[in-house]
Amino acid sequence: MTFEILLFILVVAFVGLYLFSSGQTQPSAKPPKRRKKEGGSSLDDKVYRNYLSRFDSHNDMVKLAPVLTSVAGVRYKNDDTGVERQSIIKRTKEGERLMLIPDELNKYDRDAVKVVRLNGEQIGFLDTDLALEIKARLNQRLRVDAKIKRISDERGILEVWIELVKYSRKK
Repeated sequence: MTFEILLFILVVAFVGLYLFSSGQTQPSAKPPKRRKKEGGSSLDDKVYRNYLSRFDSHNDMVKLAPVLTSVAGVRYKNDDTGVERQSIIKRTKEGERLMLIPDELNKYDRDAVKVVRLNGEQIGFLDTDLALEIKARLNQRLRVDAKIKRISDERGILEVWIELVKYSRKK
């Protein structure tokens, strides 16, 4: 009987040590769903507010005229996830707010700027010429709002047109 108790204690100790060393004492939780809460706030709103916190306050800036541009690279897979951007675009909606993220590690263009949904899915890039200006603005903490203006089907390929609203410190 003593041998079985000792064996039980050793097995429990080894299992506990294994779980402790792997950092998993309980099963991992699923990420929260993106749905509206009673107070009118959503996870997307929180993500967007966090994104906007990277920039200087726009209260003392001038809002410039909107610029309409197409998103480049919508036909390709995302290098980091392997997910087809076309499948991501199918789940987007006109009016959806977007984030613009400089992509310094881009192997083709170190001045590239990613166009990303609030859930982190990339739908493409800004055009190269426009990306130079927008990246400089982002690095200067100048806010640039981006949202989907139009999604069109061009011979089986979904094209995305976005509206950019830039802010300037000059009054």
